[in-house]
Amino acid sequence: MDFLGELTDDEDFFELVNNVQNQRLIQTYRERPNHFTKWNDRDFKFRFRLSKQVVRIIIDEIRDYISSKTDRNHALSPEDMVFLTLRFLATGCFLQVTGDFCGVDKSTASRVVHKVTRAIAHLKRSFIKLSEEDLISIRQ
Repeated sequence: MDFLGELTDDEDFFELVNNVQNQRLIQTYRERPNHFTKWNDRDFKFRFRLSKQVVRIIIDEIRDYISSKTDRNHALSPEDMVFLTLRFLATGCFLQVTGDFCGVDKSTASRVVHKVTRAIAHLKRSFIKLSEEDLISIRQ
C-alpha cells in the first residue's frame, strides 16, 4: 500500500490548519526621512552632534565601503547608514530606539552600526595626526 500518495480528509484538514497557523507576516517597510532636509542646522547638530557639512564629508569618504551592492529589499542608502550610526553614537541609546528613529529593525541597526564604525575607523590615518611626543606619552 502506498500511503504517501493518498491523503484522507483528516490529513487534508490538518495540513490546512498548519498552513493557516504558520502564515508569514507581511513585510512592512517604514518610511525613512531625509535628515538633511528634515532638520535645520541647529536641530541637526543637536541630534547628531556634528554639522551637516561634516556629515557630508564623512559620507563622501566612506560611501564606497558601506554602499549596498543591490537595491533589493529597500536597501539603506549610505546617508541613512551614517545617520543611524551617528544617532547611536551621539545618544548612546538602545539599537531598537535608534532603529525606530531611522525606520529600520534592531538587527539591521546592529549590522549598520558595526559596518559604518569600521569604515570610519579606517579613516583614522587621514584625520588623526599625532606627534611623536604624543605617541610616546600615550604608550606610557
